[in-house]
Amino acid sequence: KTLLTILDSIEATIYVADMQSYSILFMNRRMKEVFGSDLENRICYEVFCNEKRPCAHCTNPRLVDAQGCPTGVVVWEGRNPVTQRWYINYDRAIRWIDGNLVRFQVAMDITHTKSLEEERIKAEKQLRKIQKMETVGLLAGGVAHDLNNILAGIVSYPDLLLLQLPPASPMRKPL
Repeated sequence: KTLLTILDSIEATIYVADMQSYSILFMNRRMKEVFGSDLENRICYEVFCNEKRPCAHCTNPRLVDAQGCPTGVVVWEGRNPVTQRWYINYDRAIRWIDGNLVRFQVAMDITHTKSLEEERIKAEKQLRKIQKMETVGLLAGGVAHDLNNILAGIVSYPDLLLLQLPPASPMRKPL
């Protein structure tokens, strides 16, 4: 009873599923709220992923070794197709009350974090674009300055020559 109270007080989704039948054996309060009802005795991949067979990313094979012993925690991130929310999932194989191996999953909702990450990536792309534009602007300004320096000599030299030519010189018009 104390363990159930603890599991129900955690704001992460927690569930237990039989590793052979994929039948849901336990859901905590938060998991029931997220999925709208108690889905115990239903098949996990059907109700959590709208699939007809075990999910492609199912961690069951990685939760036990060749001798059938638990291997430890498998951490993975994914978007739930039913809720459309992002989760970081912590799966491990444990022995259940009946002695069978079950998948015990604790999942934390990271949708807000993912949203912030997407905004950060978008802002970084925008910043890189602005920096490229600034670089192009600086380059164009430098080229214009250098070109102006070269043209200054070309434009100023004929003016200096005109100052030294007599008013009736035939070279005045071409210069």
